[in-house]
Amino acid sequence: MSEQLSERVMQKVAAPLQRTLIELPGVTEINSTTSHGYVNIEIQFEGGATENDVATVSRRIEELVLDGEVVVTSKTVHLAPPRL
Repeated sequence: MSEQLSERVMQKVAAPLQRTLIELPGVTEINSTTSHGYVNIEIQFEGGATENDVATVSRRIEELVLDGEVVVTSKTVHLAPPRL
């Protein structure tokens, strides 16, 4: 059951987000994790992300229209230190 839920979250939420966010200028890589109705997406930008990039990602997420059966309960976008 949990595997089916993760697959549905991947199809209905993570995949549409990835398709939208990969189009942003400077994006070099996107990785996502889904678990128990939760999606975590990490985006890497060429030369590192800026506060402007965070605002652009937030705006793009707000504009995205998801499947009608998807209920988003919270969203967080933040700038994390680059991974080495």
